[in-house]
Amino acid sequence: MARASVLIACVAVVAWLAVPAMAVNILQNPGFENGGTHGLGWIQGDYEYFPEGWLGWGSSGWHHDDAGEVIDTKAVSIWWDDCGMWQDFAATEGQEYNFGVQVMNATADLATWNGLIKAEFFDGGGSNVGTVEFDKFLSATDPADTWVGIGGTTVAPAGTVTGRIVLTITDWTDPAGGSLNFDNASVEVVPEPATLALLALGGLVVIRRR
Repeated sequence: MARASVLIACVAVVAWLAVPAMAVNILQNPGFENGGTHGLGWIQGDYEYFPEGWLGWGSSGWHHDDAGEVIDTKAVSIWWDDCGMWQDFAATEGQEYNFGVQVMNATADLATWNGLIKAEFFDGGGSNVGTVEFDKFLSATDPADTWVGIGGTTVAPAGTVTGRIVLTITDWTDPAGGSLNFDNASVEVVPEPATLALLALGGLVVIRRR
């Protein structure tokens, strides 16, 4: 009976390990749902407006709720490469992170720009210790009116205490025009194999005690 219990427990653990760990998005307001619609970087009182939890540069963008150009109820559009947004998060050197965002090129304002997502890492003194540019949304080849996910995975370099996700547009062409929509940004911590193994062993003990 004891052997049968152990065998059942082992099968359960193997099945558990076969299921991907639940990813947790560590960004604030990743879908830009919070905050009113407004021009990015526009002066509002005594500060420059960006969606809650985000900072940025430039004013060639819009926090909007345009029908057909959002995933839930709001998104961000950028129409010139002098504008972009970022969000910082606590990070750990040697930890692997998965960065992502959804991008759409709407035919109502078809863009010639490409969409870009970057990861930046900083030490305790605020110095940049690493920058990674992931794959781009390519307006010339990616489908219009369709949300396309871009991003990638990278490891925080030595000295990292802060990570940053950066969203912008790039690759100016003549003539340049249109805007790209961004929605549902994400940064997820990639679990280490040792952590998953410990969780599995813990599950084995719990199952065996039953």
